[in-house]
Amino acid sequence: MTRTFLRHPRIRQCAFIAMLAGACVAFSTLWRIPYIYTLIGFSVWTLANELVLDEDELISGGIHPEEIAHLSFRTLGIKAFLLISLCYLALQFPGIRNIGAI
Repeated sequence: MTRTFLRHPRIRQCAFIAMLAGACVAFSTLWRIPYIYTLIGFSVWTLANELVLDEDELISGGIHPEEIAHLSFRTLGIKAFLLISLCYLALQFPGIRNIGAI
């Protein structure tokens, strides 16, 4: 029952967002840092993960080079844009940097 429940992409996506939000709140509370910095940390982590996994998949032969080139630039661009946007928000709006700081 559980396996079929999480196979639906929309439910899996909502579960991932809920876990990310929960982790953001937990880490921010634990280390007493604002939420925006935790989100920037997660964004850096996913961007680095994308770079490392694409390289590993290409070396191991798990994905054809044409497929990885097509997919990696799109997802890499989206993740880089998200990271740049979060950094921009943190720098331009000082009020955001206080949200979540205890």
